[in-house]
Amino acid sequence: MKTKLYAIIIMSFILFFAGAIGYEGLHSNASTTPQKTSDMLIHPQKSNSELTKNLVLVDDVTKENDLESSVVTEESLPEEVTIDNTVFVNIMNDNKFSDLSKLARKYNAGLYAIPYSDVVAIVKDGNPIFFMSAGSKSAVKEYSDLLSESLAFSGFENLDEVRENMNTVLETGKEVNVDNSNEEYSIFQVDGWIYVSW
Repeated sequence: MKTKLYAIIIMSFILFFAGAIGYEGLHSNASTTPQKTSDMLIHPQKSNSELTKNLVLVDDVTKENDLESSVVTEESLPEEVTIDNTVFVNIMNDNKFSDLSKLARKYNAGLYAIPYSDVVAIVKDGNPIFFMSAGSKSAVKEYSDLLSESLAFSGFENLDEVRENMNTVLETGKEVNVDNSNEEYSIFQVDGWIYVSW
């Protein structure tokens, strides 16, 4: 299982860098941040429980005294959050990211991404509850229903079977691997998080 996890991490890096190059091109005019590449490589090597411990909000979230209105709005979310020394920017936008924005809003959370990458996080009450990148999604077990809903726009041909297998993993704790002519994917749990990788 560790071999598969390492393979998933390596593939995520490859897809991350390919996405960054494809998005901006090799001769980009994009500005750089003072963050070192070596700092970004630390992120996938740590467990998600460590990630939630190191979460730092850059902007304070505006707290409303009105108890009736507890729904998160784009204006009340911080522009940036830092998760394990990696800056994620707010991308709540119904025009560009309608499915993910609606999903984040449904769970009273914010939608964030690493700039110029395909890494997305849904953050609630200052803690990441969902991560997504090309070919993989993960969520805290308590938010497995969020993960299940997000699979609807992941391109699975047999979505009901994937969701059933996810429920099996949640109930038994055992990894499920599917390798048939139509689809290949793995579902597993690590450190209180459930992962779907394809």
